[in-house]
Amino acid sequence: MAEGQTDKKENHHDVFISYAQEDKPIADAVCAKLEAHTIRCWIAPRDIPPGRNFPEAIIEGIEGGKVVVVIFSSFANKSPHVMRELTNAVNKSRIIIPFRIEDVEPSKSMEYLISVPHWLDAVTPPIEKHIDLLAKTIDCIITTDKSSIACLAHATGELKEGGQGTGTEPDHRSASCPACQAPLSLGVKFCEACGAPVFDHTSTTEGMPPSPEDIRTTTTPAPHQPEPVLPSRAPPQKEVGETVPGKTPAKQTMVPSLIFGLPSWMFIGAGIIAALLIIAVFAFPPQEELLPNTSTPIAVQPDYGGMSETDYYRSSGARVDTVILTVVPTQTMAKDTELYFDVSKDSSKALVTVQFNGGPGTGLVRDNRVVLTRSDGTVTEGRLNLNQRLSTVQLQGSRGTDRIQVIVILHSGEERSIVDKLLPYRQY
Repeated sequence: MAEGQTDKKENHHDVFISYAQEDKPIADAVCAKLEAHTIRCWIAPRDIPPGRNFPEAIIEGIEGGKVVVVIFSSFANKSPHVMRELTNAVNKSRIIIPFRIEDVEPSKSMEYLISVPHWLDAVTPPIEKHIDLLAKTIDCIITTDKSSIACLAHATGELKEGGQGTGTEPDHRSASCPACQAPLSLGVKFCEACGAPVFDHTSTTEGMPPSPEDIRTTTTPAPHQPEPVLPSRAPPQKEVGETVPGKTPAKQTMVPSLIFGLPSWMFIGAGIIAALLIIAVFAFPPQEELLPNTSTPIAVQPDYGGMSETDYYRSSGARVDTVILTVVPTQTMAKDTELYFDVSKDSSKALVTVQFNGGPGTGLVRDNRVVLTRSDGTVTEGRLNLNQRLSTVQLQGSRGTDRIQVIVILHSGEERSIVDKLLPYRQY
């Protein structure tokens, strides 16, 4: 174990996470990811002992860590609690890393507290890559003697070398960061290496370093060197109508046996192959790739015979197994961002229950849908509260085999089918 690793275990925690209440899901996701990297975090209200004075616990939480991560958004920008926590962190000389999740300019008071050269811009999705960069940066800060700027630059380079760039790779025509002189991508507002705010340089390329293409086109050409004359392996061609002394003149032809040094039959063969390819494209058009079906099936409205929907599906006269239901492969969340659900079906009333059992990936999810497709093709939906563990949704199933789906919608807009299974009806 490195010397920095030993020092890391002496304190109670390494990082204090400051956030506005509205950003709690993302703060929890950041906390889970950091702790997955063995970086101990202090976050309220989890780490405030019962009965403990809240302001006193906050002060001790800031004192006990080396780094303060602030989840910066429009909510944090106007939160008096975040402002007091950052003021205390500045007074105690703690390293402050703003983790910006919204494209919002800091207020004057906030700018005074977090006008540091190591911002972390997490506005562009997916947010998971930015959390990885934050974790590697903090791990470098608490285990080495490097500055926070050097650690951020090191973490950025490490992720890019591993093929996990943040999505805005440097451009060869970009400007340089005024703080660390690292190359800047076009359109960024914060340096990707050190996090320092930069001017917008997307409107012009004046003053930019020349690109390799420009260098190649403007470089003075080398003096012309005569090409060496190589001996030809083919015999010289006769002109049409030329005769050889002592021989009968050959029949004149307009197609020579060699064209540009290649036999003419090769060109004929290439033409035949091209014609066959064109015929194959029209005869066998490419098939579109079938994507997993996570959309809601078309609802069918049966005749309940004057009964309520619940009474109808609990009765023995309800239609069952009139459609064929199939499932698609589920799409699991990345490691350390999993979500856990339990699904069951009551054996007497055919009631389907979906329960959320938590998971470290709640901060990455914007919304969710629980879709039940009954055995007769009818569809009903529900929604879980992923901010509350043991949140439950109950949907009325049928006395046949039903299909249940749990679909989550990430902040990036991507939909993932986490649960997709068939629930048979068993009567005992």
